[in-house]
Amino acid sequence: MEKIFYADKTEYPRSETAVQKLLREHFGLENAVILKTENGKPYLQAQTPLFFSVSHTDSLLFVAVSDTEIGIDSERLSRKTDYTSILSKFSELERKNVRSREDFLRLWTAKESVVKYLGKRLLTALKSIECYENKAFYQGRELPCKLTQVTFAEHILTVCGKNDWSAAEFIKF
Repeated sequence: MEKIFYADKTEYPRSETAVQKLLREHFGLENAVILKTENGKPYLQAQTPLFFSVSHTDSLLFVAVSDTEIGIDSERLSRKTDYTSILSKFSELERKNVRSREDFLRLWTAKESVVKYLGKRLLTALKSIECYENKAFYQGRELPCKLTQVTFAEHILTVCGKNDWSAAEFIKF
């Protein structure tokens, strides 16, 4: 059940409103109560086999929904960024694989999707996460998840989860 829902970000000033609408219209969950962990990871209060993760860029909002724990991150492929100063926060192996801005965006979305999967805070977890060959490592240990990267509507998305998301269904809401 790998589904990625997307919407124009301007339609939803608050991502919680978008998630509630999505849960109501596509999963029949009326009045879903969304709580957050102490690190800010959103989850559903009700006992339900649904997990979700949210990401947005300046133009689109993405919500990945699964029956297992997930994390998603997205970046617009045309995003201009000077990534050289951030590279020092990455491992030597990761730095070797960054040869272009697009390589950096792929690595960045991978790392951020792992942060969301784990429910950690970005600044404290960034140096503890290493991503390469579609695998994620935290504090030197391989995590029981896969990193799937897809390109959609001029965006790179990385989903961290137990399942392969390469054939995920994209649904506009």
